[in-house]
Amino acid sequence: MPRLLLLQNDATVGEHLRRAIAAMPDMEVSGLTVTLAQALLSMKIRPPDLLLVDLPRLGRDFEALIDELSSQPRDARPMLLVGARSLDDPSLMAAIAQGADGYYLHGSAVETLRDAILQVLAGESPMAPTIARQAKLLFDAPAWNSAGFGGDTREALRLSEAQLRMLERIGEGYLVHEVANEMQTTEHDVGLSIRTLYRKLQFDRRAAAMAGQLD
Repeated sequence: MPRLLLLQNDATVGEHLRRAIAAMPDMEVSGLTVTLAQALLSMKIRPPDLLLVDLPRLGRDFEALIDELSSQPRDARPMLLVGARSLDDPSLMAAIAQGADGYYLHGSAVETLRDAILQVLAGESPMAPTIARQAKLLFDAPAWNSAGFGGDTREALRLSEAQLRMLERIGEGYLVHEVANEMQTTEHDVGLSIRTLYRKLQFDRRAAAMAGQLD
């Protein structure tokens, strides 16, 4: 049974979210926290499988959380799902670029939230057209293409033709099953590929300080 930890700004809203998740079949909420210190302590006492964070947590607290998660072995760290109020919120793309595995919109139906949780736990990530277009702008940016990554690292961070086509199709409004059909693959594989794109964006943030060592 997946275990979830909540880090929310508003305890009342967080409690509503906790109850909604606790009522879902095969879901366990290990705790509701309102400060980063509480969340880090709870993670050490009882490591969660997934951490739900409210987007206003962006800033120093969010960066500190990302640093903590990045210091853990990948197969041991919890997945990170962030709550956004709008897909147009610039802090959502910032959260993805910093390390979020997925997102959900506040006010979504319980079933939609459950789907988002299960998707992230399955290794997939969501990508709405708005997010796809923003991601493409980041990948197209001169700063990204001129980053100080060399050799195999630079090649690994480039988008393949299939990844670029997938990003363009999603940005054009194609649904996941339509993208899967065009690329002759499964919806699950498309979700996995989206997670890979996010990882490439996140590598830039985590490894920028090491760029000189990668040349």
